[in-house]
Amino acid sequence: MELLQVQEDSEMWIAYVDYVDEMVVDGLFTTIQCSLKFLLDNTSPRTEPASLFEAVLELQVIVQPTFLDYITEWQVHYDLFTQPC
Repeated sequence: MELLQVQEDSEMWIAYVDYVDEMVVDGLFTTIQCSLKFLLDNTSPRTEPASLFEAVLELQVIVQPTFLDYITEWQVHYDLFTQPC
């Protein structure tokens, strides 16, 4: 510690080293936590990317009876009402 002209066993130096060590350890833990959160957010299968467009498929079934269907239905009703009891 000749460059800094500090005695390694002085109380002020030990307090300074502890303070800097704590700052470095906190920074490391914060960096690791941010990195793990980033990985979790970007690799989680539960997250779905926001869609720009949404497609909706709507099925409409239109049944148009033929002329023969009308005649057959009319004939059934006619037969029901015209037959003697």
